[in-house]
Amino acid sequence: MSQDALLDGRIKAALRQLKLPQMARSYRDHARQSRDTGRSHEEYLLELLDEELRQRAVNVARQRRQQARFPIARTLDQFDFTRQPDLNRDLILQLARGDWVKEARPLLLAGPVGTGKTHLAIALGLEATERRYRVRFYRADDLVRELTEAHGEREVSRLMAKLDRVDLLILDELGFVPFERTGAELLFNALAHDPTHLIAHLVDTVDLRIGSCDLVASARRSHGPGRHLPRVQGR
Repeated sequence: MSQDALLDGRIKAALRQLKLPQMARSYRDHARQSRDTGRSHEEYLLELLDEELRQRAVNVARQRRQQARFPIARTLDQFDFTRQPDLNRDLILQLARGDWVKEARPLLLAGPVGTGKTHLAIALGLEATERRYRVRFYRADDLVRELTEAHGEREVSRLMAKLDRVDLLILDELGFVPFERTGAELLFNALAHDPTHLIAHLVDTVDLRIGSCDLVASARRSHGPGRHLPRVQGR
């Protein structure tokens, strides 16, 4: 084996041990370009570090998307704002920047069936994953089912701890399927227990009561007064 091959192997092994896989893949190409263009050692090193950081950001966003369990990919670029002329497009684009997630503010999307609430919820969730937030998407009845099963197995605290680690909980189709009293109370307690950011995704009203539980009031008490309450209106 040549001296160059031995040196290459040692460099790659060291970079992987340091958990710098992108640098291990690309350092030779950058070294060749630096020699050809006369760049300094410092410029060469900075290029490698920048590329490693960019790749890490891509990897984290990909992992966040997978962990979110979106049922389908939907982006804001795909949303047809012309079909919802009453929707404040500028506000939606502002929300996409994610400041409301950082500030732990609730977001309620309300409107009739077929007006794009799920699309917007997923799109905003995807934007949040790009900013490295931990996101979890649930249909409301699926979360109620998980809570009910955990309650029966005395595992509610473990499920709550898992939800605590989420930065943004997206709750879809809230109000679409009626819940029994126990399930509604468990969902109420989950929202009241965790000051996690919330998208409560309602059918046609922001004043939703299930059994004796006012879930929207619970969300507002948990998060404080919401400033972002866009209503998706159907034509």
